[in-house]
Amino acid sequence: MAPQNPNQNKFAVITAIYRGDRYNSIPLELIQNSDNIKLVITLSEQGTSASNMLKFPVSPTSFMIFSREQLDETLFEVEIMDVMPVVKAKKKETTKN
Repeated sequence: MAPQNPNQNKFAVITAIYRGDRYNSIPLELIQNSDNIKLVITLSEQGTSASNMLKFPVSPTSFMIFSREQLDETLFEVEIMDVMPVVKAKKKETTKN
C-alpha cells in the first residue's frame, strides 16, 4: 500500500437519522477554514445543542434545513475518509396517472 500524502484533504459524509429516516450528505471535502470542515467540527465537538438550525448539503446545489425542534430528535453520524467516495445516483420515482 502506498504511503498517504499528509497534505491531501480528507472527505466526510454525514448521515442524519430523523424519525427512522436516513438522509446522507454529499461527500464534503474537508478544506481548512471551509464551511464543510466547520460543520464537521461543530457536530463533533459541540453536537447540536447550541444550534438553532442546521443546513445539511444533499447535492452541490441544494440542502435540507433541520430546525431546532428537529435537531432535538436527530442523530448525526460523521464518516471521515481519505478518498472521495463514489456516489450512486438515486433513481427518481415517477407516478403514473
